[in-house]
Amino acid sequence: MKNYTNLKQLCSVLLFLVATMSFAQSKISGTINDDKGVPIPGVNVVLDGTTKGAVTDFDGKYAITNVEDGNYTLKASSIGYVTFSKSVKVNGADVIINASLAADLNSLDQVIITGVVNPRSKIESSISVTTMQPATIQQSAPRTTAEIFRTIPGIRAESSGGEGNANIAVRGVPISSGGSKYVQLQEDGLPVLLYGDISFGTADIFTRFDYNVKRIEAIRGGSASTLTSNGPGGIINIISKTGKNEGGAIGTTFGLDYNSFRTDFSYGTEIGDNLYFHTGGFYRAGEGVRETGFTANNGGQLKLSLTKEFENGSVRVYAKYLNDRAAAYLPMPIQVTGTNSNPDWGNAPNFDATRGSLHSANLTQTVRLGADGQVQRGDVTEGMNPLSTSIGMQANFDLGNNWKVSNNGRFSSNNGTFVSPFPSQVADANTIADSFGTGSTLAFTDGSPVGGNSLVARIHMFDVELNNFNNFMNCLLYTSPSPRD
Repeated sequence: MKNYTNLKQLCSVLLFLVATMSFAQSKISGTINDDKGVPIPGVNVVLDGTTKGAVTDFDGKYAITNVEDGNYTLKASSIGYVTFSKSVKVNGADVIINASLAADLNSLDQVIITGVVNPRSKIESSISVTTMQPATIQQSAPRTTAEIFRTIPGIRAESSGGEGNANIAVRGVPISSGGSKYVQLQEDGLPVLLYGDISFGTADIFTRFDYNVKRIEAIRGGSASTLTSNGPGGIINIISKTGKNEGGAIGTTFGLDYNSFRTDFSYGTEIGDNLYFHTGGFYRAGEGVRETGFTANNGGQLKLSLTKEFENGSVRVYAKYLNDRAAAYLPMPIQVTGTNSNPDWGNAPNFDATRGSLHSANLTQTVRLGADGQVQRGDVTEGMNPLSTSIGMQANFDLGNNWKVSNNGRFSSNNGTFVSPFPSQVADANTIADSFGTGSTLAFTDGSPVGGNSLVARIHMFDVELNNFNNFMNCLLYTSPSPRD
């Protein structure tokens, strides 16, 4: 009896400890504004030294849940602002911490060249500008070029389709189609494509981020449309290194839980009197983040740049070659149970919605009709495969008395393919088989029959050839002194 009493007391103590640990979980929340009281979306709020954190929404609000009792340092950081830091003590109760981020005065001295006639510092500019350096970009660990743009305040980038074909929009501008309609993507001050919402040929398909990038500038607002097409929402300009700062880097990344290998490199130096050279690029190969059964991602990019500086100006010649094959992920089937007001999302039988894909090593070819009506075969493994060769020239000269002339021109030969399976219907095998005629049956590649109640996806193949997306663009600016000068 005594042993039973002791055991009962021990269980009571353990239960009390478990209950205490369970309830010693608190929430840290609040609102992040700028120094004018305007909410800042996209601010990274973390408890330093832990894996807990949150990102502010469009109203500047954040919430970090399941915080155990203890002493922490809360940090809030965003591009263009000084990092906020504050000590916080959690002791069984929710904590509210509001913060005001001050503008980073050092970043205000940076000279902006995107969407302006005359380059000027941020502090002198009247437009909304965000500048991202490679170090900041790498901290966000982007898997695609479009994911980089998520860190730009006011920009929404949905890139679940792979390396390209993303949906990019600006807060306050309606989303009327896919791609980057109303947002102009540029490389070195010129549009990648004049329009961003061409089906199967969006601008981000022909754009890659690598070690060549010096910085990314983004401007938002109406002034963007005065200097480019398709830009009422904003301009995102990827600016390349020129080699004026001597040095280079090489790095390799691997997929932790998926098959991926990528190597990036860059190097620049002065090779003559005020003559600078830079080169860089990347190569990658692997199956990708979803299971395809073949090497879905394979290819790379190479860039070259040669810049000559004179006493009153400079001339730069540059080139790019891109041939990068990447899987195009289209909608995946999922299972939904429950009610409309309280749905329960899960995997469809025999399909992992988070890792699976409709690609298969048993489906690598497609049959199509060419422009002349002849039967052709397409290669599903090509996926999104942009082929881009560009050559351009930039020239800037000061003519004296604050009169300046600049010219930026580029010719790009763009083509490629977009091939990917699209699920037009998901039903049981009997329903799919009957659509081919009464008495039809389905079989696996090894000849064994498919069970009548098994779920089957009917595939429509998006098989598109991007035959001619060539363009020549030139921007000539002749500027005179402003009235204030």
